[in-house]
Amino acid sequence: MLPSYVGTARPHNPLYFCTARGYLRQLTRVYNREADTRPSDRVHHIAVLESIGDFSWNNVKQVSALLSAAFYEDEDAWNRGSANTREPPLAETLFGWASLFAVLTQHLLCGNKYLTFLASENGKAIGCCGLSFDPAPEDVIAATGVAAGSQYGLLTGLAVAHAHRRRGVASALLEAAAAAAVARLPPPAMLALLVARTNTSALRLYTRQGFEEQPDWVDARWQAEAESGKVGKPRRLLLVRRLAS
Repeated sequence: MLPSYVGTARPHNPLYFCTARGYLRQLTRVYNREADTRPSDRVHHIAVLESIGDFSWNNVKQVSALLSAAFYEDEDAWNRGSANTREPPLAETLFGWASLFAVLTQHLLCGNKYLTFLASENGKAIGCCGLSFDPAPEDVIAATGVAAGSQYGLLTGLAVAHAHRRRGVASALLEAAAAAAVARLPPPAMLALLVARTNTSALRLYTRQGFEEQPDWVDARWQAEAESGKVGKPRRLLLVRRLAS
């Protein structure tokens, strides 16, 4: 199992340190003058989980709750056509467990080519995301211009607890994932993700983190639904961040 990464993050102004390989080798806690003088600063501990065996029972429950809170409401609204009518709490719980099962299945099928990053504060999980390492598919190669057969890191399931949003947690998770991609992938390393065109808050976050939209990429799922006359989920955008080696 990779050792954990520790950084500091102040609300609205994340402070973290993450070298290309350093956090993979040792625990790192970084302070600066500003962080030392602000008692409200929070320490976000980022753990890297490489396999199902790295998940504790608390991890399992907390990741399920994070994914449910982050994604169930949007899924429910699009599937039902309304965000005003909600299913019973059991439906939301089952959605969270189904999402967690998908994460664990990725670990089982992909082995060390799939990582889960878990942000915690005072022993409680407050954020998570997944990262898979795969050959870039043809549509990504065409949209980005990378060489055929290039490897890339695909980010999935970025979720932060509501009470901890806008406090640098998502930024710290993305930086930890970027460092892992630089360490694992041959240069030039590339991170990619898909995000709904309507998710403006996420788009702002990713833009600040150096991700750029690839305008030549087409959301084939959305296009197929539109051509068949279905009103489906919003069109997704492909965002890419090229990483210095």
